Parts: sequence; structure tokens; C-alpha cells
Amino acid sequence: MIITIEKKIRLTTLFIICVLVVILHLMPKPSYDSAFGVFFNSYVVNIILSCYLFLLLTLNLYTLPPKIKQREMLIKILMAVIVFLIGFTVETLQYFNIHIFGSTFDVIDYLMYLFGVLLGLTIDYFIILISNKISPRVINKKMS
Repeated sequence: MIITIEKKIRLTTLFIICVLVVILHLMPKPSYDSAFGVFFNSYVVNIILSCYLFLLLTLNLYTLPPKIKQREMLIKILMAVIVFLIGFTVETLQYFNIHIFGSTFDVIDYLMYLFGVLLGLTIDYFIILISNKISPRVINKKMS
């Protein structure tokens, strides 16, 4: 199995975000008494998890057949909407006291899920830019 530069960058990015999630769960949390504590404990996790889920779901899109590859951006937008809807559903269920992944309803969480998905789209865009800049150099070195 050939691992392309793009996949290496994607896997490295996912690994870094995964380690960040683990660190956030293991480190002592700031007190809820401070504004930073509320932001950190409530919102940062929503941003990181929705970003991570988007990147995880789009990990293997680069292997699509050429006919479907033309619609790659449309598929990524669809994945972003799905991830946002998952967060939206979880948050809405919390409003109705149905607790799946959390227990406190907060309207701002909807924005954090949206921000996380947009962050995932941005990271994905930069992964493509970086891999396109690196790949020609790697190919040229192999041909020499």
C-alpha cells in the first residue's frame, strides 16, 4: 500500500488533534468560577471534537475514483454538514433532558460545533495546499 504525502499529513494532523484531546482530558481543568474555565471546559472540547470528527470522516477521500473525485469539495461540505448536525442533535437532545454525550444545554455550543467544522475545513484546505507543494519535490527527487 502506497502512502501519499497527503495521507501522511492527514494522519499526522489527526494524531496531533487526538493527542490534544487526550491532554485536554487528562490535565487539571480550570475552575468553572473563571470565564476561562467555562470557555475551556464547555466550548474548547466541542470545537476540537467536531474538527477531529470532520477530518476523520474525510481521511480517505483522496482515494476516490476520478469520476467521483470531481465532486470532492461537495462531499467534504456534505461531511461538514453531517458533523454539524450530529453536534446539533446532541445539543438539542440535551435541551429536552436526553443526555447522550453531555448534560448541559447551551446555545453557544451550536456556534462551537460550527466553528469546529469550519476549522476542520480550513485545516483540510491547508493539508491539500501543503501536500501539493511537497509532492512535486518528492517526485523529482525520486526521478533523479
